[in-house]
Amino acid sequence: MSRPTVLTAALAGLLAAASPAADAANVHLIIDASGSMAARMEGRSKMDIAKDVLVGLVNDLPADAQVAVSAYGHRRKDDCADIEALAPLGPKDAARIESRVRALRPVGMTPIAGALEAAGRDLAARAGQKNVVILVSDGVETCKGDPCAVAKRLRAAGAQVEVNVIGFDVKADERKQLECIAEGGGGKYYNAGSAKEFQLAAAEVKQQVVAQAPPAAPGGAGAFRDDFEGTKLGPAWKILKEDKNRWSIEGGKLLIVTQKGGIWKNADNLKNQFVLERELPADYVITTKLTVTLRSQNNWAALLIHLDKDHYLQLGYWGKPWGNNVFRRPFFAKEVAGEPNTLEFGPREVGGEGGTPKLDFMGPRTSPETIWLRLEKKGSTFTGSFSMDGTRWHKIGDHTMLRMGGARPGIMASNDQSDGAEVAAEFDFIDIQPAP
Repeated sequence: MSRPTVLTAALAGLLAAASPAADAANVHLIIDASGSMAARMEGRSKMDIAKDVLVGLVNDLPADAQVAVSAYGHRRKDDCADIEALAPLGPKDAARIESRVRALRPVGMTPIAGALEAAGRDLAARAGQKNVVILVSDGVETCKGDPCAVAKRLRAAGAQVEVNVIGFDVKADERKQLECIAEGGGGKYYNAGSAKEFQLAAAEVKQQVVAQAPPAAPGGAGAFRDDFEGTKLGPAWKILKEDKNRWSIEGGKLLIVTQKGGIWKNADNLKNQFVLERELPADYVITTKLTVTLRSQNNWAALLIHLDKDHYLQLGYWGKPWGNNVFRRPFFAKEVAGEPNTLEFGPREVGGEGGTPKLDFMGPRTSPETIWLRLEKKGSTFTGSFSMDGTRWHKIGDHTMLRMGGARPGIMASNDQSDGAEVAAEFDFIDIQPAP
């Protein structure tokens, strides 16, 4: 497969994966026309390959698609303000877009942050719709902007903007920033370093496109339930930093094997972060059932509401260090701009009501233990609770979180930043219902 064909397939797949129907999404394509795009690859300039990609993609879109195309670095050599809307967001005019794209000449800088901000302004009036940004770049920001921060702001603004990035012949030391843009923007990063890698990316996107979105559960608008049946994860899930050797779907459970890593404070090395790409109701109740053996210090597994690695709520079960021992603690934590705040369930024991067994949280476990977790949102107040039998609930506490538009539910398990014992965290289901 030629390079332009594979790139076109990958971009078309990104568009289709972003929405069940292409004409249901507003799409803003951003093309890098900086000086480095004049470099040659496979006998052609990267700029010429990118032109074919954009023209082919636009031609393949439905006639009633809403499309915007912008470019940067194509008019002046040292001007960080050289960002131009080649086509404003509106009905597709393929002929006009092609003429503007074909005229691009790679000469200038790489103001990615500024281009993302311009796309965000373009999509801000489309709140409540599906808004997709697709950035194609062969390098990192060269205008002192912070594109990662911009992508996060777009995601948090409440306009449902999703930022996807294709790194086109990107150097290894530059890839991290482009991955950060995609992750902060709630999208995916695709590395296009060779034809083979593009073929793999296109195949992955195709699988997302052909898969049907899971049906909503009974209970009203925004309701959802996944019982993890079968052997494959549903298409609504996205896995950040996937390690395929440490998770599986089996026996009606999502199983995650813990390993070293976390997102607490400045950390960003946790693998297998499962995020559900579904819009939440305005107020909601999320419940899950977790079975885990907390064998050593810092084993933990949790349900969370995830905006990005620096803005989230986490409700879970933790093997808290206590001297040389382990104190198993239901916990409810939040992090805002890297500043954490953790609440823990106070009593050492629960149970005993109506003759039920009394549970002592002291000491590690040698056998599995089951806990239900419930996170409820009403306005800006989030309440975390747990149960050891699925019927008697114990409140851990409340957190206040503002500006969480675009946040998504998720599931994680870890050993934090220690080399503790590996344990299997098994999630039976995740259930989302509008708050009563």
